[in-house]
Amino acid sequence: KNYYLITPTWDLHSYKTVGIEFAYINSVKYIADEFGIYYRYLDENGTNTSWKKLYSNKNSHKNWTCDKIYLPAEAMCANVQIGFRATTHLGNGVGLDDVVFTKIPPGDTDLDGSVTDNDAALVLKYISTGKPFFEDNVENENALAAADADCNKKIDMLDVIKILQILQISEEIGQEIS
Repeated sequence: KNYYLITPTWDLHSYKTVGIEFAYINSVKYIADEFGIYYRYLDENGTNTSWKKLYSNKNSHKNWTCDKIYLPAEAMCANVQIGFRATTHLGNGVGLDDVVFTKIPPGDTDLDGSVTDNDAALVLKYISTGKPFFEDNVENENALAAADADCNKKIDMLDVIKILQILQISEEIGQEIS
């Protein structure tokens, strides 16, 4: 059977990047269950799409393990749901806790939750070398979305200027942008 722990439906179409932080355990005496995170959304006909895998781990974890993933651009839409599931066996010994959804601010190319001068430097490096921010495709896709700080669908010096403006404004009001 396919039993999921499913979130309510969310409208994420106005977000560029969303991360999910979570703690999980999947320990059993004989066989470890595969723990997985999936997403689906309503298509243009109002029908749920099939579940798409975001994350899975079938290694036994006897202690609580913390991890973080990022939703792909396809999930940044209206009517999206996240499903958590033990994908093999009976799900005995699988636990989930401390699930936090985080919005990545524009300009946060290192995906650490805040905009700093390091983000501007990373965009400059990307412009000059064309090398990806991360080896992982989903992380890199999210970093590219965050790097487009001026929202003009291309990464250029205007994004570096926008990030520096964000930093200047945050310094003037005395708080970190996150």
